[in-house]
Amino acid sequence: MSSLAVENLQGEYALYDEPEHWEPELRARGRSFLDIDERIFGNHRNGRFRTKVKEDSVVAGSRVRLKIDGITPLAALAIVGGRLDDGPPQVLGKIVVPFDDSLDVVTRISEDAESGAFVFFAQQWGVDLDQQGRITGLPAYPGGSLIYVSKMTSVEVRSRTDEEGSAWAAAVAKEAARMRRFPGLAFRGPVQDRRAWVVGTALDVWEVIEAYKAMGIERLLQEGDLPEPKVRLALGYYEAYSDEIDRVLAENRRTEEEWHRLYPEVFAPPEQSR
Repeated sequence: MSSLAVENLQGEYALYDEPEHWEPELRARGRSFLDIDERIFGNHRNGRFRTKVKEDSVVAGSRVRLKIDGITPLAALAIVGGRLDDGPPQVLGKIVVPFDDSLDVVTRISEDAESGAFVFFAQQWGVDLDQQGRITGLPAYPGGSLIYVSKMTSVEVRSRTDEEGSAWAAAVAKEAARMRRFPGLAFRGPVQDRRAWVVGTALDVWEVIEAYKAMGIERLLQEGDLPEPKVRLALGYYEAYSDEIDRVLAENRRTEEEWHRLYPEVFAPPEQSR
């Protein structure tokens, strides 16, 4: 389905679309069709056949890591997933024939997925034989065989819109508390880069602190055009949230080489920027 896809399978398995490709492997390993059917039933009945998820909650666009245990080797297996409220879950990618009793699976939720619960599980089934004992049920399809379903798992997905809204709401609440503590300060900038700002000036707090560190308080008050109350306000904020301001100061002290190393797609090498 559009919102899910398997990115990676870790474990021993093969893809067999036709029975003539699969049957020799089955016979070469000395397994009987009846043995496979009985083992599938046993793993299902005893609760060993189960799918587990390693994340409880993810943001749309993230990977989800699954582990399928209690697999019956050499029996066709389907990995199934989807939203609970979006019709029946669908097979994620091709059917596989595992050679081991466990598989690790990485799937990805699409970036435009809406918030909600996504479920995941696995299915296995035996083979259909004709009167001569030849396979008629393809590994890629359940055929007429009984399908056994693993224990189900689920993950809560948060849409990117909801996640951004939550981040914005949290930022606004934090800023409101700080503005009550420091009247005369406000905040500006995108949600991922909010900056404390001295109202009535063009300066962010970090810029006032940068000037203070370079000039000292007396020179700043004598040579600068900021009223002393606004300078003291910025210094008070810096005293309370020095880690935040120091981080911004460090960002703005980076050399051209450092900027290029961190963001090569944005900043050209120093020799090219001159």
